[in-house]
Amino acid sequence: MNNISIYVHTPFCKHKCYYCDFASFANNEDLINEYYKSLKKEIILRKDEINSREISTVYFGGGTPSYVDSKYIVDIMDILKSEFNINKDAEITIEANPESITDEKLENYKIAGFNRISMGLQSANNDTLKKIGRIHTYEKFLSSYELCKSAGFDNINVDLMFSLPNETLNDFIDSLEEVIMISPSHISTYSLILEEGTKLYDNYRKNNIIIDDTLDRKMYHYCINKLKEYDYEQYEISNFAKKGYESRHNMSCWDFEDYIGFGSNASGFNNNIRKTNKSNIKDYINDLNNDTLPIMEKTQLNIKDLIGEYIMLGLRKIKGIDIDKINKKFNIDFTDTYKDKIENLKNHNLVTIEDNHFRLTYKGLDFANTVMVEFI
Repeated sequence: MNNISIYVHTPFCKHKCYYCDFASFANNEDLINEYYKSLKKEIILRKDEINSREISTVYFGGGTPSYVDSKYIVDIMDILKSEFNINKDAEITIEANPESITDEKLENYKIAGFNRISMGLQSANNDTLKKIGRIHTYEKFLSSYELCKSAGFDNINVDLMFSLPNETLNDFIDSLEEVIMISPSHISTYSLILEEGTKLYDNYRKNNIIIDDTLDRKMYHYCINKLKEYDYEQYEISNFAKKGYESRHNMSCWDFEDYIGFGSNASGFNNNIRKTNKSNIKDYINDLNNDTLPIMEKTQLNIKDLIGEYIMLGLRKIKGIDIDKINKKFNIDFTDTYKDKIENLKNHNLVTIEDNHFRLTYKGLDFANTVMVEFI
């Protein structure tokens, strides 16, 4: 049977960033111990969903997994290793923020089997970091990055955002060049998205501030071209990697492969069914205390939904969609079924078909959502 991936959610943070709309919460330290007890229970209760399938990747996200005591992370990894068949070469990632990384935690992560760290930098400008609610400085990021390297972590991703409050093109260029200088194996770059309910959204709305789309695109294309100069391959809309360091966990999602999500608000996709857990930590704990799975939503995807999501996720990859694979997977003739849509998009220079792959053009990267909507 095909491989499967695991996602584990940590909903705790020391401080909520002003742009964050994820299911993460500050000032809930009193729930940490009970939460991880419940998380262990969920894993045991749902082990039959994985059966004997081999685990190809494990990803601990959040929230801030590095914020909690590493004993909790190690305990969960021990459960996963004892209950499931994790590939000896599996990619095992933990997200970390600079202010919560210590030598002791890194040593414990290494012993537990983690071999990849994803660090949230966002900007190398300390004033900008304050404006978006980050509680570390660039200097702290550098020292934490060096701790990771010294602990033996060679596979490190650095997150960098652009179009941040009052950020100029030169500001972003400075941040990007600072990151390039330390030469991480992987760089993820994201444009600021203002989500309702976040502090930054409320601030922008209150002061009638809008994001400059032209500047945003200048930053993005500068990033693409600059990183290429330093041998970072853009393999997905927002992700760049040194050769051999592409995120295997994320690639499995974009390739529409199965994964199980454990923890509050965690989502999973398995056997054409999408499940999402309750986001409220107390509700999540209470359900599991009562031997009830904390499922908030469960959806069986029909063939139309499956094809639409396959195309949407596949178009995120720079190489695009292998036409032979989609034809075989869904028993369709892709280029014939979507002939009119494809021709229209090709006429606008948004997509192309090369080497039997349907993908976005360089121009199409700026209109990815517009293209994807055509197939949903």
